[in-house]
Amino acid sequence: MNSLDLSGAIKAVRALEKNVDYCDAIQIYTKSISCAYRFLSQEISTYSDSTVYLRTWSNGVWSILSSNVSNFTELLKKKSTMRRYATGHSGEMYKVHPVKGTFSLGDNELMTEDEVLDILKTCINTIESKSRTRKASSEVSFTHTISRKLVINSDGSQYIESRGLAEIAIYLISGEHVAGEYSAFLSIDHLKDTIEDMVEGALERLRAMATARPLNPLLYNTKQSVILDYMNSGALFHEIVHMLEADRIILFKRYIRRTQVLSDELTIIDDPTITWAVGSMKVDDEGVLCRPKHLIENGRIVNLLHTRWTASVLNSEPMGNARGISVMPRPMQTNLVIRPGDWRLEEMIEETRRGFILEGLVKAELHPDGVIVLEPEIARVVERGEIKNSVKIRRVLIPLKALLDIDAVGKRLYYRASIEKTFTISELTPYIRLSYAYIT
Repeated sequence: MNSLDLSGAIKAVRALEKNVDYCDAIQIYTKSISCAYRFLSQEISTYSDSTVYLRTWSNGVWSILSSNVSNFTELLKKKSTMRRYATGHSGEMYKVHPVKGTFSLGDNELMTEDEVLDILKTCINTIESKSRTRKASSEVSFTHTISRKLVINSDGSQYIESRGLAEIAIYLISGEHVAGEYSAFLSIDHLKDTIEDMVEGALERLRAMATARPLNPLLYNTKQSVILDYMNSGALFHEIVHMLEADRIILFKRYIRRTQVLSDELTIIDDPTITWAVGSMKVDDEGVLCRPKHLIENGRIVNLLHTRWTASVLNSEPMGNARGISVMPRPMQTNLVIRPGDWRLEEMIEETRRGFILEGLVKAELHPDGVIVLEPEIARVVERGEIKNSVKIRRVLIPLKALLDIDAVGKRLYYRASIEKTFTISELTPYIRLSYAYIT
């Protein structure tokens, strides 16, 4: 991996800091290797990139310059092209202590081509061995990435962070039905251990899709009890935490209307210190050391996600949630951890007179009016405490007031990784049951 331009970064910050409230110089080197197996092709590729960034904060406005061909000196010459303007918002940024040192997360060495192809072969062999009774076409893609980041800023911070990322996506296809699984970890060893479970989960949903019936039209737009698997519950809590992003509250006056947003049984923690989860960070993208923080405790909001600017405006403290280097940093989750309850899945089913279990996830959205929309891959009908058959449900609408009626929280946590605005994040979440949601 190319050498880091420490002296160039220091000179750039010294040249910028005299006329701005904050500035930093960042250099990121990235190497990756990826392979894919598809119906009519097999692909393998390698990639490397070096990018430098110069960023300033002045009068409440970010100015960001970046280039993957220039050094800091050449990029510094372009600073005069950035137009200065005012927004009418406060320009204060929360003061933090400088960060110094070298940090490492996950893998440090890039996998070889043979090692990557072995992962691909393991996936294909697992799919073939698990799907003997019903053949399914498959698409598998795997990427291993190593990055190294140098940061110098006007706070006096000077640090280097190395980071690994192993990602895999598996799609199984049978006729018009598709079941997908995605996962990612900071190290390849953790990822290897999940391949079999991913394949089995996708196959189980694919089989359910093949026998699924259309939803009874009489159930359209009705209130039903729903049990959410970990993919859907992870997505639900992810969308809830969007409401706790402090910049949304300041700029758009959205989402926070009360402090009690969940049932008393639920506590949500944002934890960037989990050593293997993809949302983990040592230092955020504004030079703030990352720490765990309770966001919702016993159903009540106790903290928001902050940048240094939002923390200053709301008289709070940033705890390492700013994400964004080539774009304006925004307050985002890292790894959400939902405190487990004491319900087994079998008990949730037994205690459900009539309802649905949502399995697999196509999409989740938080609408501006506060309704969370889930699109499951498949749903199973529950009647009198027993699973009956599978049905096709297009969407499930969950109004915010329904979150107060989450009446069962599972005792086991499951891991869900995803990508939000190019940033890796995750949730560790249980199965949950809502006493009602709207089926459409």
